[in-house]
Amino acid sequence: MLYQGSSLQGDYPELSVDYSKVQLSSGKLAPPAGIVAAAASPSGLQLSWNTSGYLGDPLPADMLMVNVYHPVSGFAACYENCASRSDGSVVLATPEEWSGQEVVVWGFFASAKPSGKTKPSERVSATAYAGTVTLL
Repeated sequence: MLYQGSSLQGDYPELSVDYSKVQLSSGKLAPPAGIVAAAASPSGLQLSWNTSGYLGDPLPADMLMVNVYHPVSGFAACYENCASRSDGSVVLATPEEWSGQEVVVWGFFASAKPSGKTKPSERVSATAYAGTVTLL
């Protein structure tokens, strides 16, 4: 996980992470506006985001990338190309052993444009924090 200086809080050895400031990606593509995570049954996670009003020349076919971090174990689940920008929502299966526990969720978009047509900095969005959720 990439922690920018502003996501670390406190003084050593009492450091903590402000998950809302963690950035896993950086780019000029429009991020998933209004992304929100919620528990879905069974052992699932639902994400939803706004599908209108974009800046940065996005395409409806831009693909959502999601990272779900489980602080208790220190493990993360990564979901690549799990939905398009125009879908507006997706339900993801999470590890059953995480049921009843808290996870932290982020998402970002990767461009649907061919790689030869865009600069690398235009191929991904900044990371959007989707929230901390207790799974069912």
